[in-house]
Amino acid sequence: MRKFLLLRHGGNPHVQWPPSKWSPKVMLIAFFIMTGFLFSFSASAQNKIKVTGNVTDTTGLALTGVAVRVQGTQGGTTTDAQGNFSINVPNANSTLTFTYIGFVKQEIALQGRTTLKVRLRETNSSLQEVVVTGYGSQKKPLLQVLSPV
Repeated sequence: MRKFLLLRHGGNPHVQWPPSKWSPKVMLIAFFIMTGFLFSFSASAQNKIKVTGNVTDTTGLALTGVAVRVQGTQGGTTTDAQGNFSINVPNANSTLTFTYIGFVKQEIALQGRTTLKVRLRETNSSLQEVVVTGYGSQKKPLLQVLSPV
C-alpha cells in the first residue's frame, strides 16, 4: 500500500495515511455516508404495519381496557373508552392476543388484515359469592372554640 501511495504522489515519502487533515470534500462524503447508515437503521425500525380495530362483547357493547398484545413480542396496548385500539406489528402475518377479565382469551392471526372487529365471549364460570371486607380508621379534626372570658 505504501508503495502505491508513493507512486501515486510522485514518490514523495512524506505523504501520510490516513491524512491528518480532512479536506471539505472528504468530510462531506463521510457525512453523507454516515447519514445514509443512520436513515437506513431508523427506516428498518419503523418498517412496521399499523393495525387498528374495535373490541366488543357478544351484545355489541364496547369493552374498555382490553389488553391487546402481539404474540412473540413485548409490544402491546389497551383499548380506549370506545373499545378502539391501534398497534404496530412487525409483519402482516402476526398474531394478536386479546385478554380481558371475565372473558375468554382470543388469538387472531392477521393474515394481511389491518383492521379488525373483535367480539369477546364471556367465560362460563361465574363468582358464587363475593365478600368485601374493609378496614380503616379516620381521625376527625378537633375543633376548639376560644371565647373571651
